[in-house]
Amino acid sequence: MNDDDDYLAALFADEDDDEPDEREEPVHAVTFPAFEPHRRYGKKFADTWWGNAWTESMEDTALDREQLRKGRAHAFAGYVGPITVSQGRVSASVHDGDHTHPFSTVVRLAQVTDAGWDRFLDQAARRAGHVAALLDRDMPRELVTAAADAGVRLLPGFDDLDPDCACPDWNSPCRHAAALSYQVSWLLDRDPFVLLLVRGRGEAELMAELHRRNAGAAAVGGTAEVGVPAAEVWSATPAPLPEPPGPLLAPPLRLAPLLADVEMVSPVDDRALAVLAADAARRAADLLAGKGFTAADPWSDAVRLAALAHEVLDNAEAVVATAAAASGRPSEFPLAVDAETHPGRQ
Repeated sequence: MNDDDDYLAALFADEDDDEPDEREEPVHAVTFPAFEPHRRYGKKFADTWWGNAWTESMEDTALDREQLRKGRAHAFAGYVGPITVSQGRVSASVHDGDHTHPFSTVVRLAQVTDAGWDRFLDQAARRAGHVAALLDRDMPRELVTAAADAGVRLLPGFDDLDPDCACPDWNSPCRHAAALSYQVSWLLDRDPFVLLLVRGRGEAELMAELHRRNAGAAAVGGTAEVGVPAAEVWSATPAPLPEPPGPLLAPPLRLAPLLADVEMVSPVDDRALAVLAADAARRAADLLAGKGFTAADPWSDAVRLAALAHEVLDNAEAVVATAAAASGRPSEFPLAVDAETHPGRQ
């Protein structure tokens, strides 16, 4: 941990108690000591995605980019005093280099309604991982998305931040409000509960509400628990297998034409292979239809395949001649193939 991390840890020393205390009064305001000058508390302003959402909300509505540049310089120079974070606003005294002449500066953000908090807490209570991430000072994108789906907007969007300053500058934001906003992004990087406090609820209050919801859900049936005990899974009776498929109603796909153009690297006759593939597909279709299959002798197999070659191939004579030569009875082979092809012919 470097010196900057030590300093930030000291800022949040009173905020690191993760156990909710239901007897504790809700915290409606927290004041953080001023950041030391000329120190960078991250690679840039807002290292986290939620901190960037804060600065982008401020920058996107800026009327004068020069005021943003001066605001960054003021933030780095330590011209911002202690920052007070409370419901709906952050405030500090910001000066231009003379701490005896500060300006009272405020950035406001609308609070979430009570009904909105109920919806947000219901969403958070359903996902223990989201609560654990918050306690680890992380804000999951999924939690923000789930809250938005419930009608609760946590992160500020375009024109949501409302800066106000006692200085005579008419720009919005002025350099003082910009400096305050940039330093608030450092606080948000360290603890997303800062954002939730600005939205209206402090960490202790939120965690107590989540604790009550989980306890209530467990009391009415354990709905807050996720998953099934392993012992219950292993002791359960296996579910029955599904019923076998019914008869094949559609005609089998003719695979031979699909394989006829395949170039074979080995000395296998691709036309003969196409016939074998078509025969395998037809036999599989017969099995699915419940017709069964009885193994035949080599002579009957050769005759059947030769008849199939006439059906699925153009110019099948070469394949049939090869089968006839291998059958051992070449003179009888043409008549046998003709009988297989036309079983009703006398």
